[in-house]
Amino acid sequence: MRLSSSPSEISKILESIKASDVSHLLGKISTPTLIIQKTADKVVHFSVALSMHHRIQGSELMQLEGNDHWMWTEQTDRITAAITEFLTGKSML
Repeated sequence: MRLSSSPSEISKILESIKASDVSHLLGKISTPTLIIQKTADKVVHFSVALSMHHRIQGSELMQLEGNDHWMWTEQTDRITAAITEFLTGKSML
């Protein structure tokens, strides 16, 4: 997205995402759901993930330490293992 858009375009896209509220639909999700969130995320507060977890029946919440919004910048082995186990039911450890 960064390479194909100007800074002002990216800003508009991020603002539109930020303004989108579909929280009223969370209770209708019936598929297995894994929520991965950093506890000190600078963009999305951890309480948002916690709220989603409580509103999506049967969801799993993986808490990561760190404050970088992009989850793949830290603890990639742990995240990959959690996603693999969630999808396959088999632990990588």
